[in-house]
Amino acid sequence: MIKISLTFVALIICANASANTQCETLKNKSEKEQAYLDKSKNIFEVVSKGRLYFNNAPSNECKVKSLFLVPGDKVIGYSEYNGFTSVAYFKEDGDSVDGWLDTSQLKNTGLSNGPSGEEQMVFNMLPEIIAKNKLTSLPNKCLKFNLNDKDEKYYTTVVSRANGEECINNDVLPFTILVKRNTLEVYSNQGHASDEFRSLEPASSK
Repeated sequence: MIKISLTFVALIICANASANTQCETLKNKSEKEQAYLDKSKNIFEVVSKGRLYFNNAPSNECKVKSLFLVPGDKVIGYSEYNGFTSVAYFKEDGDSVDGWLDTSQLKNTGLSNGPSGEEQMVFNMLPEIIAKNKLTSLPNKCLKFNLNDKDEKYYTTVVSRANGEECINNDVLPFTILVKRNTLEVYSNQGHASDEFRSLEPASSK
């Protein structure tokens, strides 16, 4: 009985390893062959009857069981491949979740991020701005972004540290990044007093 049980466990481990390899291979293939969506109508609504799970590659075999959306949630679509759409879902705290969703469970609203298009662009620029200007050595998964668009001149983003032992180091956080509306000029108070901002090198996507 013990030998049979151990053999069964070994088979499960091998099956999981094989699935992970297949998902990684499919993900790499999709990055080369995906079809990009029209940005003028890239807002999708979840129309599934229940939970719609994220996948880390365009296949239901690559499901991320801890990440899902519910009917009515809105996402931004970027590309399609193999019956799946690559999307980003933005949480209220500014964090985003990226992955692949079953295209058949999405409805194209015919809308874009419209007036908030520039705000979305700014949000997408933040990781590159941080890396290019060496504002912190922490990886993106250890950073939390709280973007505020209430100011008439600047998009204000407070960058703070996420929880987790891997996110502990000597870097000074939180700090603030300002992106000027229209021109997208970038400033930060990292390494200075909280009200003292210096000019930064912008992201290449500017």
